[in-house]
Amino acid sequence: MSRRSFFLRLVAVVGLSILMPLHCPCSAGEPGMWQSVQLDLVPTPKQCLATGREFRLGPEARIAVVTGRDTPILRTASETVVGFLRRKGLRRVEAVREGGLTDAELTIHLGSPAEGVAPQGYRLRTSERSSQPQRVLASVEGGDDAGALYGAHTFLKTLRVTTAGLVVRELQVNDEPSLKTRGFSPQWAWYLGNRAPYGETTWGLDRWKLALDFMAEYRLNMLALCTYGKFPFPLERHRSRCAVDLEFKLWNAAQGFHTIRWTHPAYKDDFLVELVKYAHARGVRVLIYSCLNLQDEIGSRQWTNEEELTAYCDIQQQALKR
Repeated sequence: MSRRSFFLRLVAVVGLSILMPLHCPCSAGEPGMWQSVQLDLVPTPKQCLATGREFRLGPEARIAVVTGRDTPILRTASETVVGFLRRKGLRRVEAVREGGLTDAELTIHLGSPAEGVAPQGYRLRTSERSSQPQRVLASVEGGDDAGALYGAHTFLKTLRVTTAGLVVRELQVNDEPSLKTRGFSPQWAWYLGNRAPYGETTWGLDRWKLALDFMAEYRLNMLALCTYGKFPFPLERHRSRCAVDLEFKLWNAAQGFHTIRWTHPAYKDDFLVELVKYAHARGVRVLIYSCLNLQDEIGSRQWTNEEELTAYCDIQQQALKR
């Protein structure tokens, strides 16, 4: 080989080596290296890292959902995960306490409080067990119980279900709320007594439970029930102020103008206590607020003295408690 040919070949090899990156197991896009990724999730976590690695489990894989403490919110988190996986066709899913079912192909650990995690925040990790190859561990650590519940919902949204079973991505997710209080205020008794019921006013307990499940999934933690009008729940010795046996005039094409008598579902079934318990088990605080139009004797009075009004309201609060 002539020196000129050798030189040309050397230039070609060096040029190709510059233009073509060397293959490395940890280069961009290759499994094994943690990289920041944007997951198509709502709400979107503040930080998410992935390796590109995936773990595949068949429909007969054993899955253990583990909680260390028995609290209403952690119980909800466990029930949410178990229910989701069973609905997706995973048949061998069990809820267990700490230390149970250690030979599961996938162990999902839900716990709180975790050191270094903010209240309502969570830290999610999914990886292969170092001591048990082919066994996957998903750890959700909440800053408090609500954070663990939020992390459980995020974990479920990262899963991919196929006809062959379940696909779990290797992930690290960190999230916490930017606002301490997040919620909304639906009408529960919108000027009842003067206006006919509609919308959320007509909901029974099952509809409210669906709303509260939605709130837990989307990190809403405050439900302010607007009760402008008659009270939508029983109050002893104050039946006249409750939404019971109310008369309304309605119209429709079939009946024309007609009169109905109506009682609020929350009064009829008296489900306020159960509603609040269900909300608390999902990290949701319930507020019930009203206004002076509830009380006929002061509804038309012009109040100008704040101290007098405050004193009157305090007296009414005590009267209702009795």
